[in-house]
Amino acid sequence: MITISLTECIIIGLITILCGFIIEYFIRIYSCKEINNDNLFTYNKKNIMFLISLFVIGILIHIGLTFIEFDQWTCAKVCDLNGCKVLCSLPLNSFTNLLITE
Repeated sequence: MITISLTECIIIGLITILCGFIIEYFIRIYSCKEINNDNLFTYNKKNIMFLISLFVIGILIHIGLTFIEFDQWTCAKVCDLNGCKVLCSLPLNSFTNLLITE
């Protein structure tokens, strides 16, 4: 069963909007004038539907990552005579075992 708090969803949605503003800022600063005037963020910066879309995208990403239990990713360092290895697993029925070697 998935348990998602409304507060978490709102915070993640607001962070997504903030990320959109940060991307728009970097586009405005580092792009040429042609791209700067015609990009999606600058054009829709004051459009409320665009901000709501960013908010909803953030919530959907949060729900999706919670559904696949991405926040439960665990890693363990395993050492033997040959050296140390880091074994990471995603608890979705041991869906992924990622081996990171040094």
